[in-house]
Amino acid sequence: MKTKEKLVVFICVLTSILPLLDTTIVTVVLGDIERSFSLHSDEITWVMTAYLIGMALMIPILPTITHRYGILRTWIGAMFIFALGSLIGGLSTPYFSTLVLGRLLQGLGAGLLTPLVQIILVNNFGRENLRMMMAYVGIPAAFIPAIAPLFGSLISTYFSWQALFLMNLPIILLTLLLGYPHIPRSEPVTGRHYRLVGLILFCLGYTLILFLLKQSSLLFQNTFIYLLSFGIGLTVLLFSIWDMSHKENSAIQLKGFQSFGYSIAIFSSFVVGLIFFGFLVLYPNVRIHMDDQQSLNFIGAMLCVQGVGALISRNCMKWEIIKRMNSLLIIPIGLLIVGIATFLLGFSVQKIWFEGLAFLIRGFGIGISTIAVLSAPLEWASKDIYADTSSLSRMVLQLGGAMGIIIATGLTDLAYREAYSLFSLITVILALGLLYTGTHILRKPRKIN
Repeated sequence: MKTKEKLVVFICVLTSILPLLDTTIVTVVLGDIERSFSLHSDEITWVMTAYLIGMALMIPILPTITHRYGILRTWIGAMFIFALGSLIGGLSTPYFSTLVLGRLLQGLGAGLLTPLVQIILVNNFGRENLRMMMAYVGIPAAFIPAIAPLFGSLISTYFSWQALFLMNLPIILLTLLLGYPHIPRSEPVTGRHYRLVGLILFCLGYTLILFLLKQSSLLFQNTFIYLLSFGIGLTVLLFSIWDMSHKENSAIQLKGFQSFGYSIAIFSSFVVGLIFFGFLVLYPNVRIHMDDQQSLNFIGAMLCVQGVGALISRNCMKWEIIKRMNSLLIIPIGLLIVGIATFLLGFSVQKIWFEGLAFLIRGFGIGISTIAVLSAPLEWASKDIYADTSSLSRMVLQLGGAMGIIIATGLTDLAYREAYSLFSLITVILALGLLYTGTHILRKPRKIN
C-alpha cells in the first residue's frame, strides 16, 4: 500500500476503536461512578442505556446525513459530537444528569462513526479491495473486549474514572488532524427530498426493540408492559420498513433486498453478531459458575489469545484461494471453525494449554467471518446505496448481538455445564444454513442492486 492508503487505514482503525473502547471500558468503572454520585443500582444503568439509545437513534440517520453533507463533513461532525460527549462526561461531577447527557452524545457520535468506517474504505479502495482493508481495520475488535477491562481498571486505579472520558480527546484530535486531508470528499446529493416521517418511525421502532432486547431482564419485572412495548416497537418498525419499501424517496434505500445475495449478506451480520457478542457473555459466566475463584485476568488472557487467532486470520486474506472465494462462503466456513472450537472448550477444564489452543482456533474463525461479514453487504450493493447498506448491516449486527446476549445468559442460567456444547450447536446450525444458501446463490448469475 502507498503511504496515503496506509494513513486512511490507520484513520479508520482509530475511528473504529473509539466507540469499541468506550463501550467496553466504561463497564469496568460503573462501581466507581455509582459510589461517586451515591446512586442506587437501578440508576447507574442509565450510563449504559443513554449510550445505547444515542447509538441506536443515529445509525439509521447516517444515510440521510451523508447524502446531504458528504462523507468528510459527516465524519468531522461525528467526531466533534463524540468529543463533546467525552468532555461533558469527564467534567460531569457532581451532576449525574450531566454524565448521562455526555453518554447520550457519545452514543450519537458512535452511531455515525461505526458505519462510516465501511463507507470510507469502500469509497477509497473500491469493492474489490474492501475485504482486505477490513482485515486491517476489523482486527482490533477481537482484542478490545479482552484488554479494555484491564486498561480501564488501571486508569481508574491510578487516576480516576473521569480520565477514561477525557483520554478520548487527544485521540480524537490526532484522528481529525490525520483524517481531514485524506477522508474522501464526496459531494452532497442535491435535489433529493426524504420522507422524514418514515425515518423517524424507523428510528423509534428500532431503538425501542434494541433497548428491550438489551434490557431483557425487565421481562420478569413487568411482563405485560414489556411485551406490550415490544409489540408496539415491532409494529412501528415493520410499518416504517413497509413504507420505505414502497416509496422512491425513502430516507433508507431498501432496493438492495431485491437481490437474494444482498439479503443473505445482511442476515449474516445478525448471525455473526449473535455468535460474537453472545460468547463474550457466555464465557465469563460459565467460567465463574465452574470456578468462582477464577481470575478475571485469566478470562481476559484467554480472550487475548482469541485476538491472536484473529490476527493470524488477517494474513490468510492475502492467500489467492481466499481472494477468489466469495464472502458468502467465507462467513459460514469461519463460523464452522468457531463452532468446533467452542465445542472443544467443554473438554478444556483444568487444561489451560488445551483451552488456549481452542481459543486460538476460535479466534481464527472469528477473524475471517468478521472480516467477511463487514464487507459482504457492500460487495452486493451499488455505489448509490453504500451508506444505506453500511447502516443496515450495523443495525442488524446490533440486533444479533442483543439476541446473542439473551441466549448466552439463558444457557448459563439454565444449563451452564452444557453451555459450550449448546452454543456450539447453535453456531454450527446457523453456519450450515448460511453455507447452503450461499452455495445456492453463487450458482446463479450475480446481480448487484
